[in-house]
Order: sequence, then C-alpha cells, then structure tokens
Amino acid sequence: MAIDNVLELRAWADNDPDDDRATMMRMAAAEIECLRQRYQRSQRYWIEASETAIQKGDFRPLQLRIDMARSGPVDYTETA
Repeated sequence: MAIDNVLELRAWADNDPDDDRATMMRMAAAEIECLRQRYQRSQRYWIEASETAIQKGDFRPLQLRIDMARSGPVDYTETA
C-alpha cells in the first residue's frame, strides 16, 4: 500500500465524527505502516545476504535465507 493511502486513512480518522471508527482507522494505518517496515527490513536483509554471498563466493548465508523463507511463519508460544 502506498504511503499516500496510509496518510489518507489517518486524515479520514482525524475528520471522522465516530470515535470508534476513527480509532479503527488509526489502528489499521498503524498496522499497515508496521507491515511496510517489516517488508523493507526483510528486503534489506535479502540484499545483504546476496551481496555477502557474491563477494565471498560462499552462498550459505543466501541458502539459509531461502530455507527460512520456504519454512513459512513461526508461531511463538509462551509456557508458564
């Protein structure tokens, strides 16, 4: 989602007379921003791993990233 849409969503929230709906819009905008930051961080890590592999001729860091990407999300649980 483009940053303009996040800013637009926040602007709608600021002008919405319904407090509950405005709160939900702000929460949605915050979640979108968080997801975008995660995507950018992930992309940066992929680039770093690729550059390291190319420079050193050692493709293990890149293979590790590929394996992690294929494994899917990890669920964390807390135990008492």
